[in-house]
Amino acid sequence: MYENIGLTRVLGSLVLSINILLGRQFRTSKALHFIHKPLCIISMIKNILEIGAAGCIGFTGFLLFMSYSGIASSMRDEDGKFRKEINFKSALGTILFLCFLLGLLCFANVKYVHSLPTAPRFINLWINSLSVFFIIHIYDLLVLDYLVVIKWHPKFLNLPDTNYYRSFRPHVIGFLKGIPLGIIASLISSLLILWAI
Repeated sequence: MYENIGLTRVLGSLVLSINILLGRQFRTSKALHFIHKPLCIISMIKNILEIGAAGCIGFTGFLLFMSYSGIASSMRDEDGKFRKEINFKSALGTILFLCFLLGLLCFANVKYVHSLPTAPRFINLWINSLSVFFIIHIYDLLVLDYLVVIKWHPKFLNLPDTNYYRSFRPHVIGFLKGIPLGIIASLISSLLILWAI
């Protein structure tokens, strides 16, 4: 957790020492800025990949739970469209999904904040959580929807033999419709973590 902080301090001290020996006067924060920025980017990329991978596994488990509990079938009809009537199971499914998504994005931001020596800016938190969302969203489209549902179409999932479960086009449309949800969820999680810091 603190490996980047130690590296930043060592490199900052080295830059400061060299400039003092050369007789240069400058503000330490400017020297550390050039060292700190690449470390923030590296920390962000590492965090996005780690939480994104764990999120994909968690999302697969979450969908299996939703499928086997009957919550998913109460939310969608055989054509893959959301049902208009709201019952207890569909409301529960919506709440569980939103909690899973926001919880994962908040966790991604908390882990990112703990990898930095200073508090990040809002835009860094937003990029971090939005990137984690996109990793899971793309995984859902390409692996779960395309490879598992359309190509493999396993019998143990009891999927209907309709156009939604045999064609890729409705899944791409669903992917595009899900992007605003990811943007809003990332904004909310970033604001929550920024407020909590």
